[in-house]
This record gives sequence, C-alpha cells and structure tokens, in this order.
Amino acid sequence: MKYLCKLAVAIVSVIFIGTAFAHAQQTVRLPVNLKQRLIAVCDVCQHKPGSNTGYRQGLHHSIEALLSGELDSAYTHALYAITQTDTGSDGSGRQYAYFIKAKVLYYKKLYTQAIAEYKQLLGNAQLDTIIRSNIYTNLGECYLELSDFKQALHYFDSWKQTFQKYNDLYSASAVYQNSGLCLFHMERYAEAENDFKQTLTVNEQLRDTFGLAMNYMNLANLYYNQYLDSKAIPCFEKSLLFAKRAGDLEALKSAYLNMAVVEENRNRFKEALQYRKQYETLHDSAWNRDNIWKLASQEKKFTAQIKENKIHLLEQQALVSNAQLKTQRWQRNTLLAVAIGFLAIAGFSLVAYTITRRKNKIIVEQKDALDLLNKTKDRLYSIVAHDLRSPIYSLKTNLAKIKTALSKGVMSETNEVLANAQHIAGNTYALLDNLLNWTLSQTNQLLFHPQRLQLQAIVQQVYFDYQPIAANKQIELQQSVPPGYFIKADLNSMKIVLRNLLDNAIKYTPAGGRVSITATGNSTQCSLQIEDTGIGMDEQLLAGLQTEGETGVQQDADGNTSTGFGLNLCRVMVQKNNGSLHISSKKNAGTQVDLLFPLNDDV
Repeated sequence: MKYLCKLAVAIVSVIFIGTAFAHAQQTVRLPVNLKQRLIAVCDVCQHKPGSNTGYRQGLHHSIEALLSGELDSAYTHALYAITQTDTGSDGSGRQYAYFIKAKVLYYKKLYTQAIAEYKQLLGNAQLDTIIRSNIYTNLGECYLELSDFKQALHYFDSWKQTFQKYNDLYSASAVYQNSGLCLFHMERYAEAENDFKQTLTVNEQLRDTFGLAMNYMNLANLYYNQYLDSKAIPCFEKSLLFAKRAGDLEALKSAYLNMAVVEENRNRFKEALQYRKQYETLHDSAWNRDNIWKLASQEKKFTAQIKENKIHLLEQQALVSNAQLKTQRWQRNTLLAVAIGFLAIAGFSLVAYTITRRKNKIIVEQKDALDLLNKTKDRLYSIVAHDLRSPIYSLKTNLAKIKTALSKGVMSETNEVLANAQHIAGNTYALLDNLLNWTLSQTNQLLFHPQRLQLQAIVQQVYFDYQPIAANKQIELQQSVPPGYFIKADLNSMKIVLRNLLDNAIKYTPAGGRVSITATGNSTQCSLQIEDTGIGMDEQLLAGLQTEGETGVQQDADGNTSTGFGLNLCRVMVQKNNGSLHISSKKNAGTQVDLLFPLNDDV
C-alpha cells in the first residue's frame, strides 16, 4: 500500500500558524477584494473629516493589525470598536468590527467560536456583499477543519448559487478548492477533480502562485490516493515549482515532504533524501522563527497590557464625556424649545397683527367709499332740491298760464308761454342728462372706452348740433381746429364735455355775441379753447368753480339761474381722459375754457 503524506494544507485560505494561542506575528492571506473593502470602509484610511471617534479609531487599528498579521492586537481593537458602536458609529458600521473579531477567531483555529460569530453576522440584512461572500467561504472552511464535510459542502454550494454571479475570483478560488477537498474526503473523486481543475483555471487568471501550489498539491493527492502515479507525480512537481515562486515557508515544507515521500515510494532514495533534508532545514528555520516570536510575544504581552489599561482609561473618559454630552444636549434642547416657543408666539403675534392691519385697511377703505357715497348722495339731494326745483316750478307756472290763456282764448299769449315752457323743458332734460352721467362716473358705472380720436372730427360733430341753437339766439359760432391733432380718449365722454361747454358758452352769451372753438399744440400735447364774449364771472365765483366738487349759483344771459354742475361734470370727464381743464374769466368780458390733452401719434 502506498504511503500518502498527510497534506499540511487543509484549505487554501487557512494560514499556517503555530500554536493556536501564539502571540507571534503571522502571515495573513486575505483576498485582495476583501483588503480593498476593509480599507475603503475605514474613515481614517480614507482621510474623512471627523474620524477621531472611539469607534473609527478602534476599527482603523483593528484593520491595520489584521493586515499586518497581528491577530491579538486586531482582536483587542475590534472588541474596543464594538463597545463604541452605540456612540461613535451608525448601525451599519458594526458589521466590520464583528467580522474582524470572527476572522481572528478563524485564524486562531477556534472554529466553533468563529462559526457562532459568523452565523450571527449573517442575520444582518444590511451586511456588505463582499463580507457576506467571505463569511460563506470561511464557514465552509471551518466545518472542513472540523471534518464535517457535509455541512462544509452545504456552505460552498450555497456560495456558488448566490455569489458566483458577482465574478469574485478570489472567493471562487477558495470555494472550488475547498469544495474539492470535501468531495475528496467523501471519496467523490470525479466531482473533486472537476472542482480542483476549476480552481486551477481561476488561479491562473489571478496569477496566484501560492494558490497554484496548493491546488496542484491537492490535485496530486487526489490522483495519488487513486494510485494514478502518472498524473500525481507531475502535479507534485508543479506544486513544488509554484511553492518556490510563492516563497511561502509552510507551502515549501509541505511540497518538499510530499516529494520526499513520492521519491521514496519510487525507490529513488537519493532524491528522497535531498527533499527530506530540504524539509528538515525549513522545519528548523520555522522552529527558530517561532522561538523568536515567542520571545517577542512577552514584550507584546506587556505592551498589550499597557494598551488595555489605556483603553480602559479611554472608556472611563468616554463615559464622562457621554454624561457631559447628555447634559449639553439637554441644555441645548431646552434652549431650543424655549426659542421655538418665543418664535411661535412672535409668529402668532405677527399673523394677528397682519390680519388686524388688513382688516383695519379694509375698514378705512370701506369708510372712504361710504363717505364718498354720502357726499354723492348729499350732492344729488342738493341738485334735486335746487337745480330741478326751479325749472319744475317754472313749468308749473307756465302750464297754469297756458290754462288761463286757453280759457280766455288768447292764442298769442299761449304760443309765447308754450315756447318758454319748451325752453325750460330742454334745459331740464340737459340737467337730468348731466346728473345721470355724473352719478355713473361717481359710482364707476360709466362705460369708458379710450381710443385714438381725431380732435377736429369730434368738435365738428358737436359744432353742427349747436349751430342752429346759436343762430336762433343770434350768436356767431366759429370753429377752427386743425386736422392733425389726435388724442386717446373716450368718444362719448368727449362729446358730453364739448356739449356742456358749448351749451354754457351760448347760455351765458347775449344776442350778438360770439363763441369760438380753436386748437393749438406742440409735439407732446394740444390745447382746445372754447371762448365766448358773454357775461363772464367775478373772482369769487371763478375761484369756487376751479375747486373740484364745488359749484356756484349764477344767472345766465336770459336771467335763468344755474349752479355750474355741468362744468364740474366736464372736469371729471376730462380727467378720466388724462386731460386737464382750466377756466379764465372776467366779469362782463367773457370766459375761456382750456382743455389740455396729450397727443397720440400711434397709427
């Protein structure tokens, strides 16, 4: 029966260490992607601001220690980081400290404890994908070391189903290598060979000489156990070749020992002796290295104790700082609540003040509108009481005269009274028309449509209406308005203004007088003048008419009284058309009314 040397390497990612609790520095082989992930999640390594908290410093030192092979230091700092996770990190950061703790237990060959820690980590739904993938491979390796091949194979198969799609070559190399070892121990040689060959392909892609050394060694064992020497011996030779390239002491020891056994079984004792000597030399150097590490471990124990005391002191300081921080937070929250309360009161006060001010403004506006309505009402009552009372009384008197004349049969007197009554009715109608227009303007109900108007055309329309009236009173009516003046105004309101002004001019001009309409202007405005040679006004009456809203009582050329209400209406209408009205007059010398309007040259 062939002698098969028990391989020193059980699984590809288990590191060759001495005693499980040795304090010496060890060679830790972490997958490259796992190293990169641990460095990436370290805020200190990434130089992120605010990285001086206990958790971040603890995690940083544990990562550094793990990468340098200082397992005891990595374990200590990981435990410290775990104690700080409630105050110095978020919940997702806790997984990395727990992972390093479990990783150290795994490297220490405390497989049962490592399995418990790894399974607890798998319950974290936010677990990092690379960390989860590595946990599955380590769990399978732990069960493999415990010779629970069925359970180990379960985790390796689970990894293949879940993580193979991520194309993680580092984990794939370990999974297929160790899955092959499980199948090898379960004597499922064909499946084991497929997994070993799959591992060869992955390691060749990674150019991992250490992985290739272990892979060829396991494949050689597989063939050698089946007495397939022709396949096994080349694999042993390749394992030695790649172990030399990798420079790993334990891998070289295993390779030399396996070659010594192979050559001895082939009766090539000289070559077997040479390989045995190489093995013994490496074994002695490893023994010396371990002794040096044991001496160094005593110093490291002392240093670790100092660090432990320091950590304890830091923990006490952290407790004091936490208490102070809680007090400061309480004070801050109290001040913040008081400030918010004051701001809320100020905000409510401001809203109440704004609402009150708005209501007061509405009340003032409504009061002003009511005052205007009362003023309009009083004015209306005054007009009805004065301007309408006199003509209505005159009509009543004339109707009584007509009745008397008709009863006596005096037709000449009847015609004269009828003519007088007709004249009074015409004036009364004009007064009512002005009263209606004024009321509409005061209540904003007057239809107003500004448009571009030719001043000459408006004047001519009114001029032709009043020419017969002026001729009947033997008054000369003239108009001389150039055609080039255009204004923007409402046509109806302009006609009302011109009718009232011409009516007043004819009314206050005696027979044989003259009324003229002329226009002058410049580049920006024009002036329309209506001038008569009538009875004029004294200064007191003129001053009253110049004030908006005021009227004055005066008799016309025929002895009829008037309050000047039409003139007040004209002023309102002119202002609505963006113009202005000016009156100049002298007693017994006539009156001139000037209307100023801005020109509108838009075509």
